[in-house]
Amino acid sequence: MKDVYFQKLKNLTKSGLLKTHIIIAPPRTNSSVVEHALGNSPDVDHECHEPFLNARHSDFDPDHGYQQIYNAIGGEEFEKSGQTTSVVIKEMSHWIGENEEYKRLSSLATSPIVVSIYNFL
Repeated sequence: MKDVYFQKLKNLTKSGLLKTHIIIAPPRTNSSVVEHALGNSPDVDHECHEPFLNARHSDFDPDHGYQQIYNAIGGEEFEKSGQTTSVVIKEMSHWIGENEEYKRLSSLATSPIVVSIYNFL
């Protein structure tokens, strides 16, 4: 079955059980620092660092990235608990550009997406 984990996350988000905070950034923008700062907030329970890292491989299945997010929040154990949780997801901009995956990832956001940029000046 295709997109199993994306659909699980979408349903958890839609039901209000999962709050997602997404950071999108190119390399060297201190986005990992922002991820950890948000992860230290009492409003955030989990962090998921670059779940689409292997997207550069031609045989990468995007649902594998969503599976990593699902596992980061506790997977089936969390899903069966009926409790709420939140996660900050940090992803590199060039990985999710492949096949426009950023459109689906951004559909999971429950807060404004943080976009980090590098200032060359």
